Amino acid sequence: MTQAMDANGGCNPQAILEKHWDTFITQQDFNYLASIGINTVRLPIGYWSLGPNFVQDTPFANLSSVYENAWPHVVRAINMAEASNIAVIVDLHGAPGSQNGQPHSGISDGKANLCANSTYQEKTLQVVQYLATELCFVSNVAGVQILNEPEDCSELTDFCEYWVSDESACSLPDFPVYLHDAFDLDRFKDYVSAKVPDFSVQDHHSYYVYTPQDDAEPAENHTTDVQTTVTSQLASANDTLLHNLIIGEWSCALTPDSLKNESDPQQARRDFCTAQYVAYTRDTPGNSFWSYKKEDCDPDWCFLNAVNNSLPSSFFSYGSGPITSEQYHMIQLLEPEIVTLTAESVIVLPEHGVQLETHKGLPPLTLFITRRFVPYTILRDVVINEGIKRWDIRYYLVALKEGATGSVGLEVCFPVYRDLREFVALQMSLSSRPP
Repeated sequence: MTQAMDANGGCNPQAILEKHWDTFITQQDFNYLASIGINTVRLPIGYWSLGPNFVQDTPFANLSSVYENAWPHVVRAINMAEASNIAVIVDLHGAPGSQNGQPHSGISDGKANLCANSTYQEKTLQVVQYLATELCFVSNVAGVQILNEPEDCSELTDFCEYWVSDESACSLPDFPVYLHDAFDLDRFKDYVSAKVPDFSVQDHHSYYVYTPQDDAEPAENHTTDVQTTVTSQLASANDTLLHNLIIGEWSCALTPDSLKNESDPQQARRDFCTAQYVAYTRDTPGNSFWSYKKEDCDPDWCFLNAVNNSLPSSFFSYGSGPITSEQYHMIQLLEPEIVTLTAESVIVLPEHGVQLETHKGLPPLTLFITRRFVPYTILRDVVINEGIKRWDIRYYLVALKEGATGSVGLEVCFPVYRDLREFVALQMSLSSRPP
């Protein structure tokens, strides 16, 4: 920000910021992400992004007018994502008072005041409530993350549970709330696993550049650690959390000391990055790379340059090619059984909370409703992956029964999901047998 102001004569910070918001990420970026199979992005914002009313009695108060149009730009980003059929996790990256004392939380004094200050806690609650009110019924918002990388204070669990329970502005039982674990995989395991019907998700971040131990460890050892210890820990935590665990941030970065004795540093970095991608894709329901774009686009931290370099060129869970005639035939065979299995799963949503998507040429599935993902995607996962494996489908699968007047919770969907998986596995087994 300081460099941008210096380059523009130090005047009109609002214009400088808004020009950046308008040009740094555009519709073309979301179209590109969709074209390579990305279905969800994580959008970090600060409390100041909600506008002038939310910065009163904070260090941003004197700059409140600068953020007059900040929230409309957040909404614009969400709408651009929707236009590309991409979901958005809105991440409260900077909370009032700072949750971790880091610059990315919006402060420069290094102080984390949120945990010990009831005024900032109440302001954070107001921010969370506003986000819930504004985003709960937005069809492509896949939830809100309450705090990013909070300090490991004793009050953290109580605070997060309080904020989640007070999120009364959102009445939908399937609106996800993401809780960062302060880098402790065990932090929320009991709470999240107990709250799955209400859809709480634990977020864990994975980096290898910030501690003396990271610096001292050779790249090859980091790679081996990811393939063994980390993989085992994630798989265990994911099971305990009933698959409500994501890796909300990770990168390909290693320190110079980790790479100094490698005969081929680029290959060592590539192996390390690939090991992470494989582990996080296989052992958790979802992950997001930090970050999509940065000024110098270093491939260690910039997804744009990591793609087809340290990362694959395509991220489709079902493959990059068009659906085959055999797969289409399997869809036709499965459709009646899918409808039967989901017929008893009933959830009634307000009309403005349901967005019926087109299915891109596939036959209609009148009983399928997903608030954020198209039935086409559901069917492709059923056929290609022998079941609905991805987190973005598994918990959003709800069926609307014509004329239904009552409502049952998402727990009804779990046995439906299990039965559907068993049926699809059986069909796949039968279809692979020789005549």
